[in-house]
Amino acid sequence: MDPATGFKELSVGSQAGPAAALRLHVHSINDASARTYSKHAREFLQWAVDAGRDDEWDLDWLLAGYLDVCCYEHGAHVNVGGTTYAALLWLDPALQLPLSKRSLKGWERLGQRRERSGFSEEIWGAMTATLLQRGEFEAAVMVAVAFDTYPRIADLRALRTQDVSAALVGDSVEVALHFGVRERGEATKTGSEQGVTVDRPWVKDALMQLHHTRPRGSRVFKRFAGRQGYREFLQIWTDTAVLLGLGWIGGPHALRHSGASSDLLHKHRGLKDIQLRGRWRSYNSVRRYAKTHMIVAANARAPDTTLECGRRFHTNPAACFAAGRRP
Repeated sequence: MDPATGFKELSVGSQAGPAAALRLHVHSINDASARTYSKHAREFLQWAVDAGRDDEWDLDWLLAGYLDVCCYEHGAHVNVGGTTYAALLWLDPALQLPLSKRSLKGWERLGQRRERSGFSEEIWGAMTATLLQRGEFEAAVMVAVAFDTYPRIADLRALRTQDVSAALVGDSVEVALHFGVRERGEATKTGSEQGVTVDRPWVKDALMQLHHTRPRGSRVFKRFAGRQGYREFLQIWTDTAVLLGLGWIGGPHALRHSGASSDLLHKHRGLKDIQLRGRWRSYNSVRRYAKTHMIVAANARAPDTTLECGRRFHTNPAACFAAGRRP
């Protein structure tokens, strides 16, 4: 191939062009992240219209102003700013936003207005037990697996039957979960071809019990797979938390850092092993997530009846799952 004309020949031969150049870019994030980015980008643009600033030509100054409003006037979490900034760069990778980048760094240095919540194994047990009592077996299994392995909820919702492997290793049965299957064009927030093993035997049993009811190729948590299914899971989670006097624990994403914090508190793992298990890219992310003091604070705030329910559940969780009822 002539070096002078090789790229042109390759481009014509492979039908490369503006549209083809975006094919890999589209897969740089998963569908859930794309929806989140679109939501935040729309909110930013709507703010510009409502504030009468949509005719400003400098997008960097406009975004910096939006970050200022979100931080000081709305008291929003710094993640709102970070996600909006990332969304605009994803929509147009050529954008230069130096002022917005510095504004976002300043927001991060000011500290997060709302610290991420976390909770204990007792609260996790009470939530799981109450879900079983309410007949929400699939939700109970998802909550159990999420705390044990601390993936993102989106990763569990994408899990298919062939992504769950069980095999005898030594004297025990090990169960592994496979996330971001590249051959299906899937990726998690931290990349593709990733996975984790389930620790607790009763969580393995509960997961495999659900797994055996699914046909090959279907979603393991198929009830909660779609957008409407996720809304249903959020409602179930919220209703259960309120029922237990835990309306303050936040959304189900709290399971991810609660599981990590619990492992650290009880010395099941060190920070480096927690980072590998949670698939966090940076050590700072692990430190932000794994906060043992939040577990103590949560137990101090939770009703005694809820904590007692969780303790009774953990005396024999396998039996509770078998019975499908609260202990």
